[in-house]
Amino acid sequence: MFIAQLLIFLWVSQSFAVSPVEIINEIDKKINLIVHENKQDDQLTLTQYLTSEMVGQIAVSDFIELVLGDAWHDVSEEKKSEFRNQFVNLVVDDYSSVMKAWADPSVSSEFKMFPIDDNQVVAKVYGKISVDGADDFLLVFDFVKKQDQWCFLDMSVAGVSFSKLYQEEFATTMSDRGIDGLISMLKKQN
Repeated sequence: MFIAQLLIFLWVSQSFAVSPVEIINEIDKKINLIVHENKQDDQLTLTQYLTSEMVGQIAVSDFIELVLGDAWHDVSEEKKSEFRNQFVNLVVDDYSSVMKAWADPSVSSEFKMFPIDDNQVVAKVYGKISVDGADDFLLVFDFVKKQDQWCFLDMSVAGVSFSKLYQEEFATTMSDRGIDGLISMLKKQN
């Protein structure tokens, strides 16, 4: 009896899981609200929202592995924690800048994804951003399923992946000065 109740609970919980496109649509809606309500300090408010709401939805360790590759496995836990904090600050600042741009009244956004099944562990959300008088550009959000929750992994703007940009930006510092140099560089940027 207990096992049957547990299975029913898990099935019901799973059926209410938020899909990646729902996550993006909710973020899009909140960003528009923040920008329209906070004209003077919208960048600060947007950054605070992304820090408090979105960071929990980022697969941070996976994202860092995309950027640093195998070098990430050789870093001590103390340095991982220090780097993770600085990296999250960088990501939040960069994403808030991009997301703020599409909250302009002359910009319209539309997000879609292909249907996913229960066993799928990766998904992409495709976004089209239309600006009055300019060409549309595409956004692609990569998601990974972690512990039955969809987590944000990477974002591409007009075909340019943030993880690849970070990888290129960090490569020289990482090879010349290691993780300490990279942490120092991020502290200066943040």
